[in-house]
Amino acid sequence: MRGLCQLRDRGTRCLLTGRRLHRRGPRRAAGRRPACRGGGGSGQLPDGRAVHRGRLTAVIASSHGRTVLIVGAGLGGARTAKQLRAAGFDERITLVGSETHPPYDRPPLSKQVLAGKWPPERTQLLSEPDVAELDLDLRLGAGVASIDGSEVLLETGDRIGFDDLVIASGVSARTLPGQPSHAALHVLRTLDDCLRLREHLTAARSLLIVGGGFIGAEVAAVARTQGIDVTMVEALPLPLARVLGATVARQCADLHRDNGVRIVGNATIEQFVATNGAAGVVLAAGETIEADCVLVGVGTVLNTAW
Repeated sequence: MRGLCQLRDRGTRCLLTGRRLHRRGPRRAAGRRPACRGGGGSGQLPDGRAVHRGRLTAVIASSHGRTVLIVGAGLGGARTAKQLRAAGFDERITLVGSETHPPYDRPPLSKQVLAGKWPPERTQLLSEPDVAELDLDLRLGAGVASIDGSEVLLETGDRIGFDDLVIASGVSARTLPGQPSHAALHVLRTLDDCLRLREHLTAARSLLIVGGGFIGAEVAAVARTQGIDVTMVEALPLPLARVLGATVARQCADLHRDNGVRIVGNATIEQFVATNGAAGVVLAAGETIEADCVLVGVGTVLNTAW
């Protein structure tokens, strides 16, 4: 395996320029070095495989006959493909995505798309003409099962060879222990998640949000504009306190309360409850909170299981 790099959805550097794609990055797990920081050196994936953290300029300089395989058709994967072409790489680029949708931007999902102000197509990062102009071999609906030497095995059973591999597989929504699979329970990470939640909210009178991060705060705001009763349950004293600090988090909490959101802080969930038409949680304090619709927004996990 001659070249292997990893991108994450947030906090990454462009593999070509070294510039940050976003100002803030995810918190590092204790003892774990970032898999790719745009500079030189090497590192390891969580399973111990070696990762080259050098820029892809070397790929371009010796590009004749090379194939670059990009795993992950999100922002990182799409921009890597564009940057490679812009820098003069004219050999084969294969872009593999586990979702069936063309690459799209995620931030509008919890705001404009959820509120119905944008059609899903407006979030696209690569249109069909873009794919044709970039001459990409785009494989959608094809998750990766494993890496075998200089080949990637897809969940479809297909194998794709590569000379250089860029891992930009991003993250998935985290779930909580004991969280059941139920029609009233939602997460929000993908476009399909957004469309399912949006459809459910059109008929819902109440929404329970588990987790007071950015996703929870944004969905609460959208739901209140639709006249839906919203309760937010958060493990910390205030939503967003970990990322914004107590002073700003208090102002955000006051703004939500002024707009009708009930906030339950310092909450510990004992268990989920679900009926045919609703779902909810039982808190350690003894209160049971049920709603027509429940969103669990408690962070993300890296897509590195394969």
